[in-house]
Amino acid sequence: NKEHMETTQTFEEYIHSALYVQKTEEIKNLSIAVDPEATPYKSKYAALVVLREIETVLRKYLSYEENTATDDKQLQKIRTELALIQSRMGALYIETEENTNGERSLNEAVEFLAPLWPLKPKETLNTLNNLGILWNDRGDYTRAREYLDKAERLYLGGGFEKTPEIEALHTQSLFFLAQVYGYSKDSMQSAEYCRKTLQRQLKAGGYEPVEWATHSEGLAAYYQGEGYVGYAHQCLCAASVAS
Repeated sequence: NKEHMETTQTFEEYIHSALYVQKTEEIKNLSIAVDPEATPYKSKYAALVVLREIETVLRKYLSYEENTATDDKQLQKIRTELALIQSRMGALYIETEENTNGERSLNEAVEFLAPLWPLKPKETLNTLNNLGILWNDRGDYTRAREYLDKAERLYLGGGFEKTPEIEALHTQSLFFLAQVYGYSKDSMQSAEYCRKTLQRQLKAGGYEPVEWATHSEGLAAYYQGEGYVGYAHQCLCAASVAS
């Protein structure tokens, strides 16, 4: 009986069980599945159901450990696992336009992940970016910038391996900071973050050349108009190379 097994296993046994591995793989596959237009969120909703099942079990372990307080390291392990689940739930809630649930899950994930920095850089940066995107979409650019600024500061502080995935997350932070500053009518800062984003995209590769060149030419026009001839020239040269 699955329910019986989950409640009698230790936390370590549970997260290393075949059932847990199966569930996490199922979540991964459902999260990236492409559904028909008529039911665009069907797979993501299914992933959320599985995530909530895991969350329920993890909270039981957390409650027990908090009440007994016998092992701080074990308590931290449970909070870490719960943070990863909450982060994934938050991202999916936002993708399915359930922003209130998304905010709650992401905030809890940030709270649990904060003491772990820099042990979980990918999850932390991704969660902060998602909170930045959430508040950006709500039109609260000040709050959006707080989360995105924090993601940028943590990245620049280092202390972790800068994998391609983490580099992509940092580029995403800069991209949304460019947007946030643009919406806040701070054209100079927006242009600066746009320039940083384009530079990183050019270095990393995998961008769409024509689209990238168009953005770079637009940025060149802005810098030219503001009198920053050197920056404008750099953008035009990069655009010609990329296209």
